[in-house]
Amino acid sequence: MGQKKLFKYEFRGLIHPLLVKFNWGPVVSPFSFPELGMTGKVGFEVHDGEVLAHLESPQDPKEFNLIFMGCLGEIVKLGIYPYLDAFGYANGLAFSVELTQAKEANSGDWKWLPVQVPVLRERTKSPDDKFREICDLYDSPKAWYLQKALSDLRSAIASASDTGLFCYRAVETLASFFKETPHEKLTNDTWELFRKSIHASRDEINVIKRYADISRHGSVTRIPTEKRAEVFAATGNIIDKFVMLAKRGYDGRASPIEKLGPKTGTD
Repeated sequence: MGQKKLFKYEFRGLIHPLLVKFNWGPVVSPFSFPELGMTGKVGFEVHDGEVLAHLESPQDPKEFNLIFMGCLGEIVKLGIYPYLDAFGYANGLAFSVELTQAKEANSGDWKWLPVQVPVLRERTKSPDDKFREICDLYDSPKAWYLQKALSDLRSAIASASDTGLFCYRAVETLASFFKETPHEKLTNDTWELFRKSIHASRDEINVIKRYADISRHGSVTRIPTEKRAEVFAATGNIIDKFVMLAKRGYDGRASPIEKLGPKTGTD
């Protein structure tokens, strides 16, 4: 009986910040993607901040409906980060891995890894117009909520494994605009006021929350590619609805009294 075929891929990239020269490896460790039934090994070494890594698996990744090299790169980074995080903790620094290129082991052609989330890019015919539309809102002090939500979205784009967590945090940030005071918690009434004001449904938000809870409660379950796209689509819808509210000068915000009912008791 012949030896089972292994599918092999190679990666290269950088450790940031570049000024700190991290050196480690070679290291080889097993990985498991239980949601897809995919297993294998990840190996890497780092010399003066430059990464060389490889992934091998007895399953053909092309059969798993992955955003191909980009998703494999996330698996490779999950093999590198435990060592990088330990080095960062020991030195009081935050490091990140940027895998820039990949290729099949038997191919001589290095390909640039995708960095774009297509489902967000495809939401508009003109990214330049969308960019200017948002920047025009930044003159208002109320724009902080939108700016912070987009910051959370940036983290969601950068981290496939924590997409749900950061996308939901973006939604929580926008919902916080509707709190009576900055220090109060997000109550059910605040959430209802948020949903009514931007015309979003509870189900729309729960699409995102479902995958946020996975990370928030310490699970290492990874989000499948098609579900990640679903989460980004739902988050983009909510951000765009908030942008529309902001473009109206936040006119159309539901009345707290109307929404929450009359106050009882004495002041």
